[in-house]
Amino acid sequence: MALPIKLSGLGKLARNAGSQLSSSVSSIGKNLTKTKLDVPGYLSSKNSDGLIYPLVLRGQPNVNIIEFKAYENSGAGINQHHIWFPCPANIAINDSATYNTIDLGSIGGVAAAAISGVKSGSGVSGIASGIGTQISEARKNFKGGELASGALQALPVGDQIRGASKLSSRVLLNPNTNTTFSGNSLRSFTFAFKMIAHSADEAEMIRKIHSKFRSFVYADSRSNAQNLLLAFPPTWTIRFLDGNLHENKFIPKIFSCYLVSIESSFNSTTNMFHRDGAPLEVDVSMSYQETRTLTRTDIDGLEAGSLGIDRGINTETGAPAVGSSGQAVVDSANE
Repeated sequence: MALPIKLSGLGKLARNAGSQLSSSVSSIGKNLTKTKLDVPGYLSSKNSDGLIYPLVLRGQPNVNIIEFKAYENSGAGINQHHIWFPCPANIAINDSATYNTIDLGSIGGVAAAAISGVKSGSGVSGIASGIGTQISEARKNFKGGELASGALQALPVGDQIRGASKLSSRVLLNPNTNTTFSGNSLRSFTFAFKMIAHSADEAEMIRKIHSKFRSFVYADSRSNAQNLLLAFPPTWTIRFLDGNLHENKFIPKIFSCYLVSIESSFNSTTNMFHRDGAPLEVDVSMSYQETRTLTRTDIDGLEAGSLGIDRGINTETGAPAVGSSGQAVVDSANE
């Protein structure tokens, strides 16, 4: 026999369950904000320090985010500006080195072989002796005509004579082409976000975020009417934070950067505006470049956390680290 169900009773149960769930979520948020985290007050909905999109992201635990932090030197001190987004898709990290080729030529090849065979501390005389030995050994492996042709090709004669020598002897000087390391490349990063305003408050937040990024591409004249001196634009740190708001160890860390450019588009898929004129959509694409080329020591230090959350930036001047600090900086948030 089916029992009668009172709809009013179900509504009361639903309200009670919803109230308990809200209370639990609020309790989790309060406990997390008391925890020593990388982003102070990030979870607090009352925290007005820092810009965040979307607005519902504030107060939500266990969300992977990306943090952009600018170190602005106002002339009177350093102002730190935080901007938070949900962690984007397709995070691209490009580590690369630059290599060139060098032709040592016949003499260079012999010299290189001699140098590699000379014991350390032998000096110039030891190297010269080694070159002589290498040339003497090489002469034993050639016929007279071949050796004469090689010598002729090495002389400062015309290209036609060199060409004739090659054709007649069917031999040519080995260019001894080698690959040589030229250095590591500056790393660049691009991040793109689509921001859709679901409310007037969110439209205002999007405006502030967009204005902040655009402003910090430019140098500051420090109210100097003649613009004789320009202060560098702010230095940035970019960090990927996991659901516990600690740096995500699975994503390579980024050194201090400059914001090189920002590309903006408005209402890319619609022509709708809010009543106050705010566009429904704002798309931004930011390009960052690290402040200097890195070494293996820098990369290892980044991953080990020895450069701290400021990535070596001087928090009193906003200037980036020029060389390897060589001094471990404890990341207090991860102690």
